[in-house]
Amino acid sequence: MQVGVPGAGARPWANGADVARTDDPRRAATAVRPRRVVHLDHGTTTPAPRGGRAAQTALRQRRASRPRGRTGGADGMPRGRQAVKAIVSLVGPQDVTVTAHRPGTDGASVGVRIGGSLIYINDLDTAQAFHAVWRSGIEQGRPLPTRPDPDLARPVWGVSEPVVMMSAADVPPAHARLERTRGRPSCLWITLGRIVFAVHDQLALRSAVVAFRQAERLAATTFLPEPDLSVRYRAEATVQRLLNAPPRAGSDRAPPVAAPAAQSHRGVLRTASERAR
Repeated sequence: MQVGVPGAGARPWANGADVARTDDPRRAATAVRPRRVVHLDHGTTTPAPRGGRAAQTALRQRRASRPRGRTGGADGMPRGRQAVKAIVSLVGPQDVTVTAHRPGTDGASVGVRIGGSLIYINDLDTAQAFHAVWRSGIEQGRPLPTRPDPDLARPVWGVSEPVVMMSAADVPPAHARLERTRGRPSCLWITLGRIVFAVHDQLALRSAVVAFRQAERLAATTFLPEPDLSVRYRAEATVQRLLNAPPRAGSDRAPPVAAPAAQSHRGVLRTASERAR
């Protein structure tokens, strides 16, 4: 899938291909040479969820409870499936907005728009993970050119510029990788779930980093605080330990039985009557 994201001072472009330079727009539409796309489904730089082992266990349980599509129909024939991965090329400074939606509710989210791409972040852990990936891209992206190349943002004849939207939660796969090819400018690939950003210069990288830094800060006040599951697990472990504890020595002796109150009262009255005699 080819996705164009218009930036400030840059024209829309077709990503995933090299467009031959020509003044004839019709020739430009047919002079697209395919380019090898590097798949970035290995490795990850996402941090662990907050809350320690208890939070990680809860995250694994949420992921395991997701419904999975069937691979076959009722007649036993295999069904077709799709896996859409969008590539968004960033050239030059980008038009970005970060907005909080329904803050303080169960349906809260933080929307990050970079040109024609829109990502809805649905929890704080995901916002932190995405920002961490872009921070790692700052170090890896030092070889990127400082000046944008307008030829990387050429329009495609006869088509409108598409847009892409994704909703992210539970810390999806996210990582950064720098591609350096001899004789060609460097390119930084940032993978966030199903969206891959191809960052071509320093100005584009700074725009995206600022957007996701703001998204993490906004997420800290947008989402409801999560319960501390570690306290619950410690309490359950303490109760289980007490129930399984062996009885103490001498605990099988019967407790002494106190004398009935009526007998003690009769003894006091009898002693008082004897003294009166």
